[in-house]
Parts: sequence; C-alpha cells; structure tokens
Amino acid sequence: MGITYQKKTQVQPNTYNVHKNASHNLKNIYLRVVGAHPLVWYYVNMLMTFKNLHILIVEDIDPMRALMKQCLTMLGVGKISTAKNGEEGYEAYLRGKPDIIITDWEMPGMNGLELTQKIRRAKQSPRKETPIIMMTGFCAKERITQSLDSGVNSFIVKPFSASDLAKRLAHIVNHPTDFIITASYSGPERDTHKENLNKEDIIQTIKASNDLQTKVGTGTINKEVINRSQEVINQNKIDFVPIATHFVHQLFIATENMKTEQEPNRRSIERIISPIMQIKANARICHHELLGSFADIMLDFLEKINDVDPVIIQIVNANQLTLKHLISGKKKEELEQDGDNLQKELKSAFTRYMNIKYKISQNKLKKKTAAA
Repeated sequence: MGITYQKKTQVQPNTYNVHKNASHNLKNIYLRVVGAHPLVWYYVNMLMTFKNLHILIVEDIDPMRALMKQCLTMLGVGKISTAKNGEEGYEAYLRGKPDIIITDWEMPGMNGLELTQKIRRAKQSPRKETPIIMMTGFCAKERITQSLDSGVNSFIVKPFSASDLAKRLAHIVNHPTDFIITASYSGPERDTHKENLNKEDIIQTIKASNDLQTKVGTGTINKEVINRSQEVINQNKIDFVPIATHFVHQLFIATENMKTEQEPNRRSIERIISPIMQIKANARICHHELLGSFADIMLDFLEKINDVDPVIIQIVNANQLTLKHLISGKKKEELEQDGDNLQKELKSAFTRYMNIKYKISQNKLKKKTAAA
C-alpha cells in the first residue's frame, strides 16, 4: 500500500515545472515536481502577480485618485494610468487600452455610468468587453442594480479597503465572463440574462478570454501585499476639510435651489444626495469617522424619499448646517465626545418623519377604500 505525502507551498505563476498529469483548479494545484520523489505531491496555493497588468483609474477628487494609485502600486500593479473625469477617462481608454478600468460614479461632466455605457456601446470603442469596476458611496440595492445594468463587471462601495479592491481584481481574473450585446444592454453576461434572454435577443457575443490569467496567473493575492496596500490607506495624510467644504457648499446651493422650486421632486433630492454621498464615501478614508457616519445616516434617509415637502426642506437645511459645523475649526476630539448623541438624535428625527409619512399614507388609503 503506497503512501502519498503532501507538502504545502506558495508559488508565483510560471515558476515551477509541473508533471503533465497534475490535477488542478483555478486556485489550488496538486502537482508532482519533476525529479522529486514519485510519492510526494505538492499542494500549491497559487498567487497572482499584477506586474504585467495595466489599470486605468478615473476619479475626480485629486487626493483620492492619488491614494487609489498608491494602493494599486502596493498591490504590485505594473502600469497605472489616471484620468479626472469621464471624458478624460474615455480618451485614456482609447489611447492606452487598459486591462481593467476602475471608475468613480459621481463626477462632473461625464460620470462613471456614462463612461461605462460609452465604452460598451460606442462604435469606435476598441475593446468593449474591458472589465470595469465601479466605485461609489452609494450602497442602496437600486443603485447597485443601476450600476450593473450600465454594464460594469463589479461594484465597490466606498469607503473601501485594500482587501475589497484585491478581491474584485482577483474575481475578474479568476472568472472571465462572456460579453453580450443586446438592444438594451451591453456588458458581461449574468445569470439573469441566461434565464430571461432568448438567443435571438442577443445581437453579439464576445466569448470570455483567458488573457488576464496569462498576464497575472490565477488564484489569490498574497496577504502581505494586501496588508501593505491597506497601510497606505491607514496612514494617508489627506486633508479632508477642503474637500468636505467643497461638497457642503454644493449641498448649500442645491438646498437653496430646492427652496425656490415650485414643485421640487426626486430630481431635487438627487441634487441634494450627490454631495452628501461624496462626503460619506470619502470622509472615513481620511479619518473623519463622525463626519462620514453623519453623512451615511443622511444618505440612507434621503434615498428613501421621493416627494419633497416643507419638512424635508427643513431637515435638509438643518443637516447642511450640522455638516458645516462638523468640518469647522472645532477640535475633532470635542465633536466625537458628542458624536453618539448626535447620531442618535439624527436617526430619531428621521424615524419620526418616516412614521408620520406612513400614518398619513395609511389614512389616505383608508379614506380611498371607504369612498370606493
């Protein structure tokens, strides 16, 4: 009776000599090394290396774009291009033909959704199937669906970690996907498409390619590399006050405009949501936990609002002033002492408003039912 010994090791791609009968999957390989003892099988945890990868970053906030570039550099990405809006991003895509694109959602001019749709559908687009990762502070289910429907491959909610980034990159490499074009959609084929689309609905299919696996290998990313990338985030010295001040000013303008509108609607709320989302997305990365938490609570509330009434305007105005206070000259330590109470009061106010709106809607429904 023979005994097979296992040895565990980690290797970079293409650095070993494998017996032709080695059995393997994408992440792990059991192999016999040529010249080694015939009963010894090596269990290999494959590690990716990104030195041959070209990634394009599209982000409008300069310090955040620089931080993302540093994170990718620490993950070992060999070539990194950058652009500060969708228009520049599309031109950089045409020139450089990157392997993967990471784009922010909210940007002046052409935003991330519009950039994705142009890459996916423009006639002159050279590689419509280029993997795209969308990064944003939005986290509502409807927003994620909207992003995926635009044709992105993956979605990362800010604030992000190096692990979030590494996992998305690894998934794109390990799981290449067919790309389909229909009358209403152009992007990676998903399970919902397989279930709901007929063959005649698909205008074109671009079969999945292993090109990225050839460049970086398959498997996982070295944890030490991810930790070093995370340290870049943890140790960043970005001054968030000017960034937050800019978005609070945008919020002030949107609030004042909403006050003057005859019939403010969901679009009015969207203009309010945008700067709040930007604060929520980036504050915690820059070590402003309270500011980020406060904006997060506001964003969650406003995402549920469709109709604008005087109370909503008052709430938005009051919270705009609170955000301004949070980024004022008052010491962060003093603010954080009252932070829990401030967040509890904010959540309580939003809950009261939603309960009142629910009761009003129920009363209207009862009257309508009685009248019928």
